[in-house]
Amino acid sequence: QDAVYIKATHGSRGEGLCRVKRNHDGTLDVLEADARHPHRFPSTDSFFQAFFPKGSAGYLIQPQINLLETEGKPLDFRVHTNKDETGKWKLTLIAVKTGNGLNPTTHHVYGGNIYVLEEIFSESKCRQIRQRLKKTALVISEELDKEHDYQLGELGIDMAIDQVEGLWIFEVNAKPGFHLFDHPTLKEQMSDYFSYLYRYGQYLMNTD
Repeated sequence: QDAVYIKATHGSRGEGLCRVKRNHDGTLDVLEADARHPHRFPSTDSFFQAFFPKGSAGYLIQPQINLLETEGKPLDFRVHTNKDETGKWKLTLIAVKTGNGLNPTTHHVYGGNIYVLEEIFSESKCRQIRQRLKKTALVISEELDKEHDYQLGELGIDMAIDQVEGLWIFEVNAKPGFHLFDHPTLKEQMSDYFSYLYRYGQYLMNTD
């Protein structure tokens, strides 16, 4: 891989994320989420001493992926699932996030943009992507639910498709943010989306 991403296991909204790229001369270029230009380090040791003086526990590494792009900008997907009044997982929202070409993340706080599928893809491609994301998101939700004793009623899953149609899972958020509703089309879905919190609450009341 040309580069890797390092991120905190309990981070949110891209905080603490950085992209690390090794150059041919052995130096490292490290671009943080809130920076416009990378820092250059002469070696891996010097980078770890600067960024992880107390060790790298609590961080994970992900390979850089050649993502699908729109207008030369990489894109990924935020997929939300919620439990309904029967306690079953449902796909409730899909948004497309694009980077700004400068930062190593598509998070809106670092200049990323939010779209819906129809603004970027053809009708047939929208159907194909929606079906793949839906199927994968529901499997993830159901499997995670089996692994935890506490109640999960809502998940925000960051997913991506690479340029050879491979599907990737970046992370799963049990308390997803709601900045996606800044998009006017998604804002129209907000009432229905938040109704699932009450639907699942009603289910829990009826099953106690």
